[in-house]
Amino acid sequence: NAPIVRYAQLTELIRVWANRSHSIILGDLNARPEDNEIKLLMQAGLVDSWSETGSGAGNTFSSDDPFKRIDWIWHTQDLVLQDASVPRSIASEHLPVIVTILPQSE
Repeated sequence: NAPIVRYAQLTELIRVWANRSHSIILGDLNARPEDNEIKLLMQAGLVDSWSETGSGAGNTFSSDDPFKRIDWIWHTQDLVLQDASVPRSIASEHLPVIVTILPQSE
């Protein structure tokens, strides 16, 4: 079952990440916002970049008619998100997610 495999993969990813500061974790997670895999990342303390600054649903699949959000960019709380966008393109079956993330000012 794909959700079980994704959950196990993200559990291992979180273990290896080990709460390191100044971290960005991203990719095609094939998981929707309401899925347990996404909740796992939130519980680990990561910030969903799109939810922080993006506008709209952030749907990325499919590129010709985006109807679900499955591509993600997560960052640690010591980083500051300036902007997020999902530009239209048919270069892939997924739309790209673009963010600008900076370290916090001292």
